[in-house]
Amino acid sequence: MTYARPAAIVGHMNTSRSVARATTVCLAALGASAALMSAPQSPAYALGPGQACVFLEPEGAPVPVLGNVGHIGWGFLVAGSDQWIYGSTENPNGDYQIYAPGFNGAWSAQGNYASMLNDFVTQRHFPATAKQPGPAHPYTSYKCVKTDGSSVGAAKTAASGNLTAGYTGIGNNCLDATIRVLNAYGVPGLPSASFYPYPNNWFNALGTGWTAGRLPAA
Repeated sequence: MTYARPAAIVGHMNTSRSVARATTVCLAALGASAALMSAPQSPAYALGPGQACVFLEPEGAPVPVLGNVGHIGWGFLVAGSDQWIYGSTENPNGDYQIYAPGFNGAWSAQGNYASMLNDFVTQRHFPATAKQPGPAHPYTSYKCVKTDGSSVGAAKTAASGNLTAGYTGIGNNCLDATIRVLNAYGVPGLPSASFYPYPNNWFNALGTGWTAGRLPAA
């Protein structure tokens, strides 16, 4: 003899099967997500291949016993355009310690390659103060390197951060500000400021891939 299952039991069984199927689907989806999250991700190259430069003022920053250890600025290409963003942390008052966000003379500007070179020659963005009404020494040389990636947004953020980063003669100076921007942009293989703590010897340590140029007198 065959007994018909009550409707309530049949409904309960159908609901149980639906829940089981839904659970299986959710677990499968979670497994797929976990696999994607654990898989190695390719680096984000932002706007594609780029280029970066540094500009040296070799007679800058006179230090007792050591002599002039140099001063340095930076620049990077906005990939896919002819525009460069460039700047420096000048510390025109020559203070050893400036607590953030105090005035440290950092600046940034934007223009094409020729404008960038000209601005470092003329130093028209120099932040004049009563103590230092104009630049004491010229930028005389530069080096540039091509990069596989160009994290322009990150580099712009680093450049903006330099404006309010304060200043310390060792550990937060013009060289450290330059390295922050270039690292953010994605320039590989930069010399360590721990081993090359002065702009002059750091600039000289830039190796493979960097091309050098001379700036004309103002």
